[in-house]
Amino acid sequence: MKILLALFADDIIDQDIEQYDIIGARHAIHSEQYPTHKKLQLVLQFRAEPIDADATRLVQICLPPANDFEGVLIDAPFNFQDVIKEGESPLVMATVPFTMTFPSPGTYHFEILLDGKKVWDVPLKANKI
Repeated sequence: MKILLALFADDIIDQDIEQYDIIGARHAIHSEQYPTHKKLQLVLQFRAEPIDADATRLVQICLPPANDFEGVLIDAPFNFQDVIKEGESPLVMATVPFTMTFPSPGTYHFEILLDGKKVWDVPLKANKI
């Protein structure tokens, strides 16, 4: 499995096989006061490989020690048994919803780990309005 895209958005709509609409892509959140509590959705696009058909792969969303909060925010296991047909490498989209308290304005760098290895970094700016 290879992650091809990771971003924050409001939702995705499945249009057709391997075609999706991403709604409300976000690079920032806004709040009048901090700490603030926000619901987020991480949109992930995978290229599943035939070897993934019999495996459960673990995606983790973390914040590194540079931020006010550190540690795994969410564990998201993925199983592609129903998606992969013999010899195929399908494109798969998924959303991982989670909730987080942002203690202060600033830029938060979310690390995306696949089976414990960092594969992506998704920055999100928290602005005070």
